[in-house]
Amino acid sequence: MKKYFSCSITKELAIKTLPMIGGMIAIMSFQLIDSAFISILGVVPLAAQAITIPFTMVTIGIQVGLGIACTALISHYLGAKQYQQAKKRHYHNAARCGKYGANQLSVVVRSYSITQRI
Repeated sequence: MKKYFSCSITKELAIKTLPMIGGMIAIMSFQLIDSAFISILGVVPLAAQAITIPFTMVTIGIQVGLGIACTALISHYLGAKQYQQAKKRHYHNAARCGKYGANQLSVVVRSYSITQRI
């Protein structure tokens, strides 16, 4: 039987999850630092930033979910040695993520143009 781990499970999990924990801390601290600098500008800019935080979190959540789903699908095909299907799924998922990004950009542009009219 092939050995997949070079050390204990606890150490292996720690090695594999520390980069993810660091990334999550970076994302959370980004919002805190951003709020601290925007608070220097005043109450109104801080309130505007506070309104955008839920939208930002939803967008990040959807992107992370799409990434995890794409990874699971492609890993499934690669594990079954269906390389052509994995390549096809990769291109479809990249196109889907591109469409999602373009949709998000159009929402931002529309929101900006609406706020400029007010």
